[in-house]
Amino acid sequence: MTTVVVEDTELPPFPEIASAVLEVVRDPEGGVDRVAELIEHDPALAATVLRVANSAAYRGRAPVLTLIHAIGRMGLSAVSELTVATCLRPRPRHPETAVALASAWSLAVATGGYARRISALRRRQVESAFLCGLLHNIGALVLLNAGEVRAQVVERRYIEVGVQVAMSWAMPASVVASVALHRDWTSTRAYIDEAATVWLARLLAQELLGHTVESRSLGDDPVLEWLDIYPDDLQALRGEHDDIDAMLSMVG
Repeated sequence: MTTVVVEDTELPPFPEIASAVLEVVRDPEGGVDRVAELIEHDPALAATVLRVANSAAYRGRAPVLTLIHAIGRMGLSAVSELTVATCLRPRPRHPETAVALASAWSLAVATGGYARRISALRRRQVESAFLCGLLHNIGALVLLNAGEVRAQVVERRYIEVGVQVAMSWAMPASVVASVALHRDWTSTRAYIDEAATVWLARLLAQELLGHTVESRSLGDDPVLEWLDIYPDDLQALRGEHDDIDAMLSMVG
């Protein structure tokens, strides 16, 4: 796979194993055996899947010893999400941006987790929601891993670079729109649900992580009304903090 360059920024290729697993999961004819076969080719990923399947979140009566059983216990959707997150987890190349990179990655994973839960709460498609949330700040990850130390530059350019990354990876239009418009979700019609979901997920992730929340009052943010998220719903989403923390420990 080739590396794309946009101006002075290299755009990484999408990991082949993650692409292959997503393709199988989206295929009605795809199945557990094929996903297990793909994951077996990456020992580190296989170990991660087995570790998560045996974690408190999925633990059953007996320990899981094979990938087939791990995938059966977790489900194809959860395994595909774990695969993408594990494959995209950045490896710091510049010590001076390592802390900021880790923070941006935590925000990406937590936003993906909350986006999935918001979609489940609203009875929308949850499979693409995680990907929309996980990739919403991929531009920041690329810039930081390229050594960009100026926070204002990352803030100014992360959406532009993220859109280029998502397009170079041939992501679905809903993912590209979520990257491009999550901070301006009212400006889109076709993908307003996805963009609004990612915006709310980002705010919840910022709250969880102790980041500055980009809303004067999360409980009164207009996105709640658009998504029909009532106070009890918001409280329930905030109650997912422990599960999101567990996800961060698995792929952080």
